[in-house]
Amino acid sequence: MQFMHTWAETCLSGAAVSPRVPVFDRTSISDPSDHYSFFYNQVQKMSKSAPKDASPASKPSELDLATFSLKQEHIQRLKQLVSAKAKQRNTTFRCSTIVVTFAYVWTCFVRAKRIDRTKRVCIGIPADYRARAQPPLPMEYFGNCVLLCMGTANAADLIEDDGVIVAAEAVGNAIDKLSEGLNMLRNLSDKNTIFNGAPMLSVAGSPKFKVYDVDFGLGRPMKVEIVSAVKTGAMSVADSRNEEGGVEIGIAFPKDEMDCFNKNFFDGLKLLSE
Repeated sequence: MQFMHTWAETCLSGAAVSPRVPVFDRTSISDPSDHYSFFYNQVQKMSKSAPKDASPASKPSELDLATFSLKQEHIQRLKQLVSAKAKQRNTTFRCSTIVVTFAYVWTCFVRAKRIDRTKRVCIGIPADYRARAQPPLPMEYFGNCVLLCMGTANAADLIEDDGVIVAAEAVGNAIDKLSEGLNMLRNLSDKNTIFNGAPMLSVAGSPKFKVYDVDFGLGRPMKVEIVSAVKTGAMSVADSRNEEGGVEIGIAFPKDEMDCFNKNFFDGLKLLSE
């Protein structure tokens, strides 16, 4: 996205914009215990041991791709609801826009997929590790410097009326664990959560990318979609085009699941407005 913004600024101004000089020094990442390689090898083992006769996922041509919006007022009400319930439950975790957005969509996802109540479910969130590294990496670091946050919960808890509270706590705690640094990868692997076949919702994008500010001189984009989400099954996330503080969510489902997701999403918003 830094490249896209720089390119757009160059087109808009008619003159070359001097970008920040990228940093390619991979040795600046300190991982003496080789946690990343350990995590990667675990993922490889999981892929090789996956059942060969597993039923194939829906083809992209069989999926509906839709965009859902959370307005700033919806997000504020979710924050208020989650904060109040967390206080009642005597729990402490961050309650940001990202946390409540991911939590709300996760509960709708579990209901739409009609996941077995007895299962453990996951949400995988990529997080920028540059500022969290020890020592911190410069923002100009060029490379894949992303850690995976993994929130987990019981499916039965997420489909209850207070499911969004449970989901927000799981997401918030997962993000807080980024403070563990690369140790988190080994701890995540040791818990075996990601490798036991638990249904997972993954995330692509971020409202912080400001995709609607990328103007090549033709005006702001009318619509931004992460089309790869159709293949990966990820939830794409972006800032709202129409409102500061709002969030757009893109997601793909077979039609019957999309109908269920749509109903749960908008029924939930109606309850927030009451």
